[in-house]
This record gives sequence, C-alpha cells and structure tokens, in this order.
Amino acid sequence: LLALQLKQFPVSFELMSALFSIVIGQEINLQSDHQNTVFQIPRSMTGFQLHAITPVLVCVVNTITQPSLCHSSLCILKELFEMVKGMPVFMLNNGLFKMICQMIALAPETSSLSKE
Repeated sequence: LLALQLKQFPVSFELMSALFSIVIGQEINLQSDHQNTVFQIPRSMTGFQLHAITPVLVCVVNTITQPSLCHSSLCILKELFEMVKGMPVFMLNNGLFKMICQMIALAPETSSLSKE
C-alpha cells in the first residue's frame, strides 16, 4: 500500500536514500558520489528489510528521468540482488520483473535520442 502511494509522487534523492536506508539498515546518501559512499551490504536480512524492498522497486521506475539517481539506484539493487541471501527470489516475487519492463517501456520516451 505504501509503495502505491509513493508511486504517485515525484521521486527524489532523499526519498530513494531513505528507502534504501530502511532496506540496508544504515544511512545511505545517494546524492553523494557513489564511489565515496561507504556502506555494508548485509548477507542476510530480516523479514522487515526484505519487505521494504517493495517500495524501492516501485519507486525506481520513476527515477528514469534522473540518470544519476537511476544509475545509483540500479547499482544498489544489483548489489542487493547478488549479495543478500534470498533477495533474488523476494525481488522477483515482488515486482522486479514488472519494474524492468516498465523502465524498458519508458526508456524511449526519456532518452536523449528521442529528442533529436
């Protein structure tokens, strides 16, 4: 329910940072240079942390118009997918495939090539 409410509003660095902070369990600042941001991806997560990925997956689609935010968000999602036990199955069951399809569908509308 929270994810559907968040999807109605513009996404920001602050919102995505807060959502990822809930999932990872430590403060994340996506606005800083991703190379200088130091945080530890846990190998396992609580049920609450796993469920907190659903709003992230819903909101990531709206980052497509902000390349820096989109890139940072997708990089962290990739790390979570690869490193956290059980996360791939949980992401796939809770909207990862739908998110990817929506981003692919929106990409031609937002790409710089379509504006030329």
